[in-house]
Amino acid sequence: MGRRGRLHRGRIGPGLTHVSALRRLHVRRADGRLVDAMRGFAALWRVLPRIAWLGRLASLGPIPLLLGCSVRRVARGETSLAIQDVMMNTHTTKSPVADRLGRHASR
Repeated sequence: MGRRGRLHRGRIGPGLTHVSALRRLHVRRADGRLVDAMRGFAALWRVLPRIAWLGRLASLGPIPLLLGCSVRRVARGETSLAIQDVMMNTHTTKSPVADRLGRHASR
């Protein structure tokens, strides 16, 4: 943070700028290497005892790439209506997420 609580707009660490940090998740591993997107999630999950297995699984072969593509499509609202219907039907009570999905599906 800069003066008076404002975020510094330049570099916030080696290899990471403020703008890129806002675009996606970045994780600095213990060895100092910076990983982002799904590889970042996998690195984070691997150090959490209860879901370390998920981190190992998410690190295998093309899985980070496939998961990353899926996450980007969902974030951009490019999911198919069939997936959205499944998501809507799994909620038994009203929730903000279900409301947002419902509005998106009606576009």
